[in-house]
Parts: sequence; structure tokens; C-alpha cells
Amino acid sequence: MKNKYKLLFLILLLICGSILIYSFFEWYIVDVQTTGVDFKVLGKNRAGFNLDVDALHFGIIPPQGGAQRGIILINNHEFPVFLNIRAKGNASDYLSVEKNNFVLDANSTKSILFFIELPEDINYGIYNGTVTIFSKRALWRAVDI
Repeated sequence: MKNKYKLLFLILLLICGSILIYSFFEWYIVDVQTTGVDFKVLGKNRAGFNLDVDALHFGIIPPQGGAQRGIILINNHEFPVFLNIRAKGNASDYLSVEKNNFVLDANSTKSILFFIELPEDINYGIYNGTVTIFSKRALWRAVDI
């Protein structure tokens, strides 16, 4: 009989723990946005623009060249959000972001730039990947000194 109560207690504890964890992440993680990133390397004297806005298109970039694209981040919530930006794919080896891991105040916007900088010995080809922006409730507010 004791084993039956122990098992019932463990099941109840597991259910309560699962609900607590789910509730925390449902409350904590506000949004996740993913967009594509791409650029082409076609030759030393070849450059071109791609101004489409459906992804972070950097166009055609020559070796030792660079490009930048900007996005506007909007926080429509009544609370500040912590933003974390992550990149994946072979384009991410050359991608950097102006600002990462920061708090965006409630009902505010911020423009940030993404940069591609290429070395001289990069292989010709098409490079692509993704950028994912995680928005989480800011549990603290850093103060610049």
C-alpha cells in the first residue's frame, strides 16, 4: 500500500513540475523570429545589391569586401524584453551584429545593423543561413554607468 502512495505522489509531483516549467516558459519566452541570410561571392571585381526585404540579403560581395543591412526591432509589450540574436549556417561565419544580448524597453524600437566582412581567401559560391531573434521578458534592467 505504501508503494502505491509513493507512486501516486511521484506522478503528482511530476505533473505539477511539468505544469510549473511549462508556465514559466510560456510566460518568460515572448517571441521567436527567424529570417534567412544570404550572400554570394562570384569574383574579385563582382559586387551587386539585393534590396529584397524578405530576408537579410547582402547581395554579391567580392573577397575582402563587406556589406551591411539594418533591421528595426519593435517591442509592443508593456514590459521590457531581453533580446538574444543567434546565427546559423555557413553565412554565419562572416556575420556580425552591432548589438546583441540587450534589453529593449517597453513600447520602444531600436535599429541594429548586421555586417558581413569577407577574407581575401574566401571560396566563391553562395553562402546562406538563418538569424533567430529570441525575445524574453527582461527579469532585470541593466543600467549604463
